[in-house]
Amino acid sequence: MPELDIARLRALVFCKKFEKKADGITLTGIHDTRFSGSFPVRFDELFLYVSFEVSSPRTVSMLLQFRANDGSIQDFANSEADIDDDLVVTSPLDLSQWEFTEPGRYSFALYVDGVLVGSTSLTIHNMMRDEVAFA
Repeated sequence: MPELDIARLRALVFCKKFEKKADGITLTGIHDTRFSGSFPVRFDELFLYVSFEVSSPRTVSMLLQFRANDGSIQDFANSEADIDDDLVVTSPLDLSQWEFTEPGRYSFALYVDGVLVGSTSLTIHNMMRDEVAFA
């Protein structure tokens, strides 16, 4: 029986900037919380950096799903990628045009070949209403 080649998550991180250099990748402004004084809101600098690996070269299907506060689910990115001998996929997804309708926790789930490989969430606070304490 052939061994299943399930993708392994390397990173699923929100950041403000993404820069690919000859010696690697630099993420700036890594965070899991944002603030806004009004809603709906879009954030000019908001990326979701995605990185995963597989054990053999092949074509994979990728799906990133977004879950809003109300429980509704939307497909954000649905595509295929040809993975070469490097065996790694890295992608900064630009979320700057994504509209967050209200304060709360927004979840993103990454599926590769129909299998959930990871998820993360972004909490957005209303800085005019929420009291957020910092230690």
